[in-house]
Amino acid sequence: MDKKKMLIIAGLIVVVILMVIVPYISKILPFYLMGQSTPLFIIYNDDVNNSHEVVVEIFNFDNESIFKELYNLNQNEKIEHPKLPIMNNPRIVEEYTIKAVLDNDTMKLRRVKIDPWTTPVIYLYSPHNRNASGEVIPLYIGVRIV
Repeated sequence: MDKKKMLIIAGLIVVVILMVIVPYISKILPFYLMGQSTPLFIIYNDDVNNSHEVVVEIFNFDNESIFKELYNLNQNEKIEHPKLPIMNNPRIVEEYTIKAVLDNDTMKLRRVKIDPWTTPVIYLYSPHNRNASGEVIPLYIGVRIV
């Protein structure tokens, strides 16, 4: 074989290898740079006296429920729920509505753009979340970005 054919074959091999490697690297590189993905959501029960029941429901951009779960939290308990697989793709950032209902009484909604490093945080009776008169807010939904 002459040099020209060898260079063409080598070039084609490099192109094929790059076609395989680049998509793979683009999927895993963000996790090497930013670390593991955060949980789907975190619930903190900061009430030192009582256990509480929380229903967490998540709606997609079409307002369709994609997740609904009931949690019973003891005093000072924390619960983390892992992300759904579709939410771990750094190239797909969707807006979701998080709905939390505390003890079948208090309800809060929060729209959040969720990616692998953004997590809604649901606080129950957190001493850090107070209204204008200084009373502790029973249910608050914040966002943590890593």
